[in-house]
Amino acid sequence: MQMCRRVIRTFGYGESEAERLLDGLTARGRNPEVGITASEAVISLWITARATTEETARQMCEETEQQIRQRLGVAVFGDGDIELHDVTARLLHQQHKTVALLEGTTTGGQLAMWLTETPDSDAVLHEALVLPAWDDADVLEHWPQHVQDLMTGYFRSHPCHWVLLSSPIEDQQAAAGVSVRRGMVALATASELETVDVSMSGNLAIFRQRAARTALNLLRRRLLGART
Repeated sequence: MQMCRRVIRTFGYGESEAERLLDGLTARGRNPEVGITASEAVISLWITARATTEETARQMCEETEQQIRQRLGVAVFGDGDIELHDVTARLLHQQHKTVALLEGTTTGGQLAMWLTETPDSDAVLHEALVLPAWDDADVLEHWPQHVQDLMTGYFRSHPCHWVLLSSPIEDQQAAAGVSVRRGMVALATASELETVDVSMSGNLAIFRQRAARTALNLLRRRLLGART
């Protein structure tokens, strides 16, 4: 018996939503088998095909991979062990674009750490600043306007194509004593702004990584010509 294995990496869907969209591909006993794992909001799909010949197993893997890509679309960002920041940096480099990072405590330098690890960082990273505090104490309540005001002056003096921003965090107690961590991220150009609320409860240990990947995914999708 011959075996073929592949890993497809996705971001943007939760585990249950991804399984719903895959609609039967993850059914128990199916060949190829498709397993799902989640790590820091990245959903990995593990394809395992078994057949009497290596070529047949490979073809089965390829067919299932194509079905996954068709159903999950732009949420698929790569395969193997590639990371979202590697893919985003590569797209920036291929398109000769640059990005600046203005990070509050929502991402707290996570974006800068990831992007400076990539081989293309010198070519694609305009500047990276971590801002532990913002001038406006109510920045979360007025996040889109705050970013627009900041970007009006920023692009006049900084020759970059994109800016990724994150807000300060704010911890709150919701109903029944549930802890909620609030935060926002944004992607800006000189003329456009896209913001995402990344507030969450539950496993707050992944809050920063999830928020940073959400910001990177905004940029990746825009570089691919997709809209959220």
